[in-house]
Amino acid sequence: MPRLGILGTFIRDRIFPPPDEAGGADPAPTEDWGGIIYSLEAFEAARDDDWSFLPIAKIGADVYDDVFTRVETYPGVQSLEGLRRVPEPNNQVDLHYHDDGNRCERLTGRVPGWSWDELAPLVAECDAFYVNFIAGWEIDLPTARSLRRDFAGPIYADIHSLLLGVDTSGVRVRRPLAEWPEWAKCFGWLQGNAAEISIVSGEEDPLAGVCALVERGADAAFCTLGPGGAAWASAKGVGRREAPSPDELETATGRSTPAVDPTGCGDAWGAACLASLLGGRPTVEAVRRANLFGAVTASHCGTAGLARLLGRLSPARGSVR
Repeated sequence: MPRLGILGTFIRDRIFPPPDEAGGADPAPTEDWGGIIYSLEAFEAARDDDWSFLPIAKIGADVYDDVFTRVETYPGVQSLEGLRRVPEPNNQVDLHYHDDGNRCERLTGRVPGWSWDELAPLVAECDAFYVNFIAGWEIDLPTARSLRRDFAGPIYADIHSLLLGVDTSGVRVRRPLAEWPEWAKCFGWLQGNAAEISIVSGEEDPLAGVCALVERGADAAFCTLGPGGAAWASAKGVGRREAPSPDELETATGRSTPAVDPTGCGDAWGAACLASLLGGRPTVEAVRRANLFGAVTASHCGTAGLARLLGRLSPARGSVR
């Protein structure tokens, strides 16, 4: 059975929705596990039956048992050896949304990244690898270079937090990445949102941005556009796919799916896209399916029960968890 390594960080999220303009009161936050959990939930729902996955993350000792108990419930996880307990407090993030898409993100706790010596034995057990930069320092550039050099399988990267730093108060802020051309050589498939693809490609238009990344050597590049769907490019073609309509979502899930929480949509999008590519689906079909997963994730608060809901989009996975 082929195995996907999924590298990221577990986050304890406190999600504060936009203030209630009518009443003027600050709404209470939703608290749940986030970060790599979104990727695991989505890949569990999207994967073909012949693929398993290996979660790889360092976890603060303060929450390790809770995380371990959550992850061992996934039927697709064949091993938990990639979960490593560390003494540092685990990452926690307060997400304050100003509106439906823009937010202020404040981080406390900081589990360390991985060296190649630590990571290499786990990578050797995988047939494909997914690097989801959730903290932004899961691996450094020398480790990414070693991954590219020593691993023969496909490598997919969501570059989101690779482009984020942390200021003195813990707020996540955009940071320049002068070494981006070197980073880009380390991954075959690249994913980012419109702002991120613009930064790394130098192109304002999302479609021009993903095309530029493919011209520079990526096998494929994907730009998520939220309610606008996604743009993509590969050696076999380019395109833009609109987000699914409310009727399409309701038909696919059997329920109304208004957007209530955009947290984790990009993570679910990437996991579904990668699962589809690994299953041999054409890129345009992988993007269509990923758009569905992203939109349905936006209709769900937190991660509890997310794989079960997303499983409605994949009949073979419909009974998951």
